[in-house]
Amino acid sequence: MSVREELPEMSLFDHLDELRKRLISTVVVLILVTLGCFSIAPVLFDWLQLPLRDISDQQLQVLDPVEMFVTYLKLSALAAVFVSAPWILLQVWLFVAPGLYAAEKRWVIPFIFLGSLFFAGGGAFGFYIVIPNAFQFLTGMVPESVDASYSVQRYFS
Repeated sequence: MSVREELPEMSLFDHLDELRKRLISTVVVLILVTLGCFSIAPVLFDWLQLPLRDISDQQLQVLDPVEMFVTYLKLSALAAVFVSAPWILLQVWLFVAPGLYAAEKRWVIPFIFLGSLFFAGGGAFGFYIVIPNAFQFLTGMVPESVDASYSVQRYFS
């Protein structure tokens, strides 16, 4: 029989305060990383439109004046989520960890490492496998008599 350690009691408000701290920390990091990623948004844009370029000789179109700015902002936020995934998982772990026993806490490194690896792997699978095949299929449905032009906003949404 193992001896169960006593965990400190926390009130509902203590839990909510801890959650608030973790959420604020996560949001601040996401905002800072988004601002940093905004500086490389044109590079991200070029890289993420490669699947469409490989399929057809299409150029994306901008249909309203703020479309590129909003698209760059969305790309920056998405890149920030990918870059910040280890930090976000660490904050989740730090919120959950006080309620765990010592034997359960030893999983922190595998949780953060594997969680980040699987998150990035899922993104890579979507980008390299799903998106090219989906665009190949969808653009193949467009008849010859129809001019296929794609909006930047629609493509990146």
